[in-house]
Amino acid sequence: MTDIKKGLSNKEVERSRLENGTNEIKAKKRASFWSSFVSNLADPIIRVLIIALFINIIFMFPRVN
Repeated sequence: MTDIKKGLSNKEVERSRLENGTNEIKAKKRASFWSSFVSNLADPIIRVLIIALFINIIFMFPRVN
């Protein structure tokens, strides 16, 4: 049992750490710009917009005969 004034004993602290892990927040690894960029290309709406962009570019330049 823990004492309110003294806290946990060393033995109780070690047992608690083994059972529950340390009391730390681990930083998440941030996704890089390129990995986010490539993953966004998988979105169907983005693909439709890219196709529309290429079609617009094709019709923007007049054909020379």
